Amino acid sequence: MKQQKYPSSKIKPESILFYVDAFSYDDGSSTVEVQEWAVRSIRRKRGSQTRYGFKQFAAEINNEKYVNLIRKIKNTTWGKRSTRNGDFGWLPSIPDYYRKQFKEGDCLPRGVYTTKRAAFKFALFKWKEKINRCQEWIKEEDCPNEIAEWEEDLNDYEKELKLLKSRFTRLENNQKRELN
Repeated sequence: MKQQKYPSSKIKPESILFYVDAFSYDDGSSTVEVQEWAVRSIRRKRGSQTRYGFKQFAAEINNEKYVNLIRKIKNTTWGKRSTRNGDFGWLPSIPDYYRKQFKEGDCLPRGVYTTKRAAFKFALFKWKEKINRCQEWIKEEDCPNEIAEWEEDLNDYEKELKLLKSRFTRLENNQKRELN
């Protein structure tokens, strides 16, 4: 499935993008997570225009802007900043694995889409590919221990795919109800 092109008309600071992921845990449970990625800023890279207060050579040519995304998680990246009433916002220290960056005009990062529907379609496509890959690897293996591990992974992927499909149909039904 193709990456979504950068829609400059829709992506502005504070707009929300979506990524869908599914997990299986050791206790046998599985879950689907819809991640929200907020556009924090659209700006040039730091140090690309000036160095030590002096204009950089060829600064006019190096005008590439970058879109900075941050995953919005309550009390980790987003939360109460001070004791003042209603002072909510981005927390000061955000780990690198909750950040993404791409060049303005390029495609969005893989799996990140402007709508939940498109993010679910990508996730369904990705999990079907995982299942096909596991089935191929099971056919190629000779060792029974390796085959058992691949079959366990295959069962987890099939369970996650089933959850993704049910969440996707629920999303589709809710959107149809809202239109009527």
